[in-house]
Amino acid sequence: MKKLRFLAIAMATVFAMSFVSCGDDDIEYEGVILEDGDFIEIGATNESDPKYKEGFGYDTTAAYPAHFRVTLNSGNLYITILTSKNTAASMTIPGMSERDCVCAGRIGDYGKVNALSKINSYLGADQYTDTVAAIEKHGYVVEVHGDMKFDKYGNPNLHDLQSQHMRIWLEEATDKGFKVRYEYPYLEE
Repeated sequence: MKKLRFLAIAMATVFAMSFVSCGDDDIEYEGVILEDGDFIEIGATNESDPKYKEGFGYDTTAAYPAHFRVTLNSGNLYITILTSKNTAASMTIPGMSERDCVCAGRIGDYGKVNALSKINSYLGADQYTDTVAAIEKHGYVVEVHGDMKFDKYGNPNLHDLQSQHMRIWLEEATDKGFKVRYEYPYLEE
């Protein structure tokens, strides 16, 4: 009888621990602790930085990648757009070798969710802004896209970065911030 009770307690503990680790997600997503002033940075300024290619997301033929930060500051999440270097294709435009490229980006509150994977669709255009309140167990969607207007040159090999999305889940509040899980890029289901 003691063995049976021990096995039952052990099974219950294992079962409970499997739900505590990362919500209802079957996949381990990138996780970080964000404290006030900390950020998640996607992309990089320099092509030699391994994170530079990450900024292209699913649009690997774009003339430049996204480069942005999502920062936790004073109880809010902010999106900050950073510059990135253009690729060889965009350098063919006169004057572009001296300029950096930029994207536009916004963030929106998806609402309360039990896991990062539960953020499974993009938001409506009117649901995005520059900043949102950081709330435990809420999901957020970031949308970034190219803003250099390269389509006006009529070159089929030269285009702005198409919309890319990132999903963020504030899994758990800590003393100074949040335990955060995120995925970039992600496609809605």
